[in-house]
Amino acid sequence: MISKHHAFLSIAKVVILASIWPTTGHTNAEAGGSELDLPLTMTQWQKVTTPEFNPNEDITDLALGNGEPPVIYITTREVNITQSIHLYQSPDFGLTWTELQLPDHNTYDTFYLDPSDSNSIYTVVCGSWTGQGRLYRNDLEAQTRERIIVRIGQGEDDSSACPQLYFDPSTPEMVFLTDRFYHYNWVYYSPDQGKSWHVLDNGSYVGTDYPLFDPFRPDQIVVIDSDSVRYRKFTDKFTGELEDIARFNSAVGLEFESANLKFTTTPNGIIKTSGWADLYENKSKQDLSWQPVPLPREVGKIVDLLSWPEKFSGIVVSTDTGVWGTQDTSSQWFRLGDDDKVFNKIMSRGTRLFAVHENQREIFVIE
Repeated sequence: MISKHHAFLSIAKVVILASIWPTTGHTNAEAGGSELDLPLTMTQWQKVTTPEFNPNEDITDLALGNGEPPVIYITTREVNITQSIHLYQSPDFGLTWTELQLPDHNTYDTFYLDPSDSNSIYTVVCGSWTGQGRLYRNDLEAQTRERIIVRIGQGEDDSSACPQLYFDPSTPEMVFLTDRFYHYNWVYYSPDQGKSWHVLDNGSYVGTDYPLFDPFRPDQIVVIDSDSVRYRKFTDKFTGELEDIARFNSAVGLEFESANLKFTTTPNGIIKTSGWADLYENKSKQDLSWQPVPLPREVGKIVDLLSWPEKFSGIVVSTDTGVWGTQDTSSQWFRLGDDDKVFNKIMSRGTRLFAVHENQREIFVIE
């Protein structure tokens, strides 16, 4: 159980890497035994008390709302059972939980918090590649829901398969949507919560296109697809006017091809991984500028990664040997926490890092 007033007072003694080896593919950094005092308090993962739910259910999603401490939302679903979701909310770090009932009686596949309205939740019902996917906005107080139709200009109703939503932290009322229909992907965005839509990127044959928001360059948006990274800039968000800044290959340098590359940004550029023990950074937005980033020697697989500008200028990676952070991609790595817990998902909010354990039944936080 975690008190919202809990805080560590001491400066962390963190074991860091004594030497770094260049890496490609599965070659990693050598772990040493030297210590360094760092201005961090991230010495121990604290378990967040979760609601009591069926032993046959798993935690399928985690979201963080506004406020201090942030409101925690989780969904649980019975294993191998679709559209049987329970949505829980905790305003006090797990001290109390409330199960929320949505107007659609919880018959949806996934949910998204509306960052511009704490009383609103988006839900998605997935269909097939031939359509039948649906997107709704739910009003928790009024217990009503509104279907959002994705139209471009005077086009016909959308033929969505399974829409995925993204939100720009600098403009919370904007909604970004990716979807796939047959072998075609696209990225749309709406400046007015789904009333009108514009094309951000026409997709490719394979993979899934999606937007990436850069906290270090909030005036730019990055569009990721199966083979390229595309930097664009809004000249007018409300009319859909865009300016192209750069476009370069996303697969250069990878030893293992992957349709599920993961990316995050840094003050210097952009980082990618295929999910193996490979990490590459591109600082000059050119095809041949991907350079390997050394990893701790123990790491054999990267599960998730993110930038965390509120805490430090480097990145955080969740791996098969725990969570690691670096102040800069050219400097040494240190372990976050006192053990090698493996997390399927990590997300930051302010100076806290939240994580879903690989057993899909526990949530942890570190600060």
